[in-house]
Amino acid sequence: MKKNKFLRIASALLMLCLITTCAVSGTFAKYTTSDSDSDTARVAKWGVTIGVDGTLFGSKYDTNEATENKNSIVATSTNVASANGTDRIVAPGTKNDKGLKIALKGAPEVQYKLEASSITAATATEKHEIWLKANTYGIMVEVHGVNAYTDLGAIYEYDSGNSKYKLATFDDTPGSTKKYYELQNYVVCSGDGYYPITWSVAEAITTNEGANFTAAAPFDARLADIAADLVAQFNNKEIDANEGVDISYTLTWEWEYYVSAENDKLDTILGNIQAGDVTVVKLSATPNEYVLVETSDYNLDIDFNFTLTATQVD
Repeated sequence: MKKNKFLRIASALLMLCLITTCAVSGTFAKYTTSDSDSDTARVAKWGVTIGVDGTLFGSKYDTNEATENKNSIVATSTNVASANGTDRIVAPGTKNDKGLKIALKGAPEVQYKLEASSITAATATEKHEIWLKANTYGIMVEVHGVNAYTDLGAIYEYDSGNSKYKLATFDDTPGSTKKYYELQNYVVCSGDGYYPITWSVAEAITTNEGANFTAAAPFDARLADIAADLVAQFNNKEIDANEGVDISYTLTWEWEYYVSAENDKLDTILGNIQAGDVTVVKLSATPNEYVLVETSDYNLDIDFNFTLTATQVD
């Protein structure tokens, strides 16, 4: 009996020990492995603004200043055949102080490249600016009442066979229909020719010297030179991400009303060539002989076109 009682007590203790061991094991011997991940993104800032705007020329001029819809002093276009309804014009005494602005601003979060082009800069013959080639010019005006006692030293006759005006000889044949001409507005255009319009560029650059933009003082130059300089300033410039840019160029012009008596005559020659109903002549290779001006002697139109593009670099 005592032996059976002892076995029962031993079995109970063993069971209690096993239960306790499981409980302790569950509390102190757990192995746990875990992992987590999260990420966010947003679109990178672009924010590059480019503006090439303004009005360089007008159809009329008020107080010498050209504006888009209001502009009249001595210059008012009457030609309504152009695409915009009325030709835009320039003339002595006109100018534009407001000008054409080329501006670039922004601080994008990506690297980008600038590309610039101008048809004026690519034109070696400078056919996009008003000019008159170096030579001697004048206007042939028919005169009447020429006789043997008239000083023929300044009178010309037209040689139709050679298409030139030469010093006249008096013809006293009864019923003669010979015509005589006087050379007026005689003027010598010297140097590399006459460019009546003065172009100016004012530069404003507050940041981004790293892209090699030139913060120079305002300068004056030929239109083709200015266009080439603008292209050189902007074209093939790579700008790093987050590099702020704030650049503007303002192009203005002026055709001064009266500089000298010579300039006044040169202005008159250009205006009469444009009119088309006045006989404008130039000195030929032979002294005292004049021929009609040719299209290679002048240009009467301004054509300025500037394009600026910003593109993200791959």
